[in-house]
Amino acid sequence: MGMTAYYAKAWNLWFTYPMTRFVAEYMENGSREPKLAEVTELLGVRIGNFGGVLQELAPGAALDRDDLRLVFCRTASRLAYLAYVTRGLLRQRWNISGIGLAHSARVSCHYRQVQSAETDEQKKIYVEADGELLGTLPAEITIVPNALTLLAPAR
Repeated sequence: MGMTAYYAKAWNLWFTYPMTRFVAEYMENGSREPKLAEVTELLGVRIGNFGGVLQELAPGAALDRDDLRLVFCRTASRLAYLAYVTRGLLRQRWNISGIGLAHSARVSCHYRQVQSAETDEQKKIYVEADGELLGTLPAEITIVPNALTLLAPAR
């Protein structure tokens, strides 16, 4: 029942999410210049395989890396989102227009500057981690390398 509820909610969001744009600022590994991406969704992923339908949602993500695999959805196309998930389900490496990947240890997300005088208030953009609501933008996601030390008794 849990997975059924999860997929039902995912379909509901796919049909109803307003695709509000925001800005992600990050420094790609090996680069000295910060980059900006205007996105409708951003994922910061550390696991290689989600299992189920999602499979390999972020190719190149791994728990033994000291960074995040960022998935940038620069498009508002619902078909592009569906194609991206289908790509993972079929374990393919298709390039999906409007969806890109990068490695970074830090990403900062904030509302984009709206040029129109018609909009007096910004729509709230929610931030979540592992399905749990954390709040709204602005938000910063960082990785702290070697932050956990596990001690185990010797045999």
